Amino acid sequence: MNPKHFALLAGAALASIVLAIATYSASQPWTAAVPGNAKLFSGLSGEAGKISGIEVTQGASTVRLERKGEAWTLKERSGFPANTEKVRALLIAVTVAELVEAKTRKPDRYGVLEVEEPIDKGANSRLLKLIDEKGAAIADVIVGKKRLDAFGSGKAGTYIRKPGDAQSWLVNAPIDAPVRVKDWIKSRVFETQADKIRRIVIEMPGEQPIEIEWDATKKRPQLKDIPAGKKVKYANSIDDIQEALSAFDIEDVRKMPDTPSGDNVSTARVEIEGGLKVAFKIRKSADGDGLSLAATGEGDTAKFAEALTSGAAGWEFKLPKAKAGDVLKTRADLLEVPAVTEPGPGAAVGPAAPNPGEPKPGSP
Repeated sequence: MNPKHFALLAGAALASIVLAIATYSASQPWTAAVPGNAKLFSGLSGEAGKISGIEVTQGASTVRLERKGEAWTLKERSGFPANTEKVRALLIAVTVAELVEAKTRKPDRYGVLEVEEPIDKGANSRLLKLIDEKGAAIADVIVGKKRLDAFGSGKAGTYIRKPGDAQSWLVNAPIDAPVRVKDWIKSRVFETQADKIRRIVIEMPGEQPIEIEWDATKKRPQLKDIPAGKKVKYANSIDDIQEALSAFDIEDVRKMPDTPSGDNVSTARVEIEGGLKVAFKIRKSADGDGLSLAATGEGDTAKFAEALTSGAAGWEFKLPKAKAGDVLKTRADLLEVPAVTEPGPGAAVGPAAPNPGEPKPGSP
């Protein structure tokens, strides 16, 4: 397992973002741009070091990112680490963007480009603000629809409008300014190869534990302790559990007030080749199922397990809707009584015919 798969190890130096903006601005990546195009924000490259916050608003929703030392965090999520690469990409795009083509000035046409007022109900536009340490806006812009391949293959543009200005524009940069939390974090919190999982134990309140072990001969996971007279219902159901436990994507994150416990909390323990052991706690809830985790390791996996546990400590991650159900299977879900084969039409009923190679009853 490679530590790069752990999505919580985020954070990069602000200096690297500033340097990247300066370097990118000095290059000429947009060969299709018309000479003399005005910058979307003139002089922003010199202000990059002053940017302390990013705010994106769409309708009633707002996401705020804050710079904390050398990292970016989500304000409304108790300082959870943001995906620095996404922050970097946004700041570069806004800094290098040029006004290439004037578009509509008519408000009734704004919706086509998605540059309508972002606070309107049902608006697809987003208001993006870059903020200094005092909370003042260094730059703000209404971000609209992206136009793919606007400047040649792989070179997208974005429709924009500055607040208070009737004129909309196409700029020569892909400005990604989402308002959902999941779009600002590394959405995969854990990942390993499914065929590296050697043992699984699933414990659900009121249910007999499910134990699965890897069969090296068959090269697939096998359910242990199948009762006499029962069989696995579906051939791939055990493989599906192992696959579900090999990766966890997340929708949101929150600070966990305490260790999950109670009748709505189940545990899935996974042992992975190399000595890594991860315990996943899944809390079922009407407002979204939550995941928390902790890991231990041996040898080469010890440091990775420590980083995994440290990064996840105190956090609960919201799972996609069907994920908990993919993992938490009961024996009733997995096992059935084999069907009894009924004799076909015309089949003989009664004692079996004697074997021709055996003497008939009463013969010497």
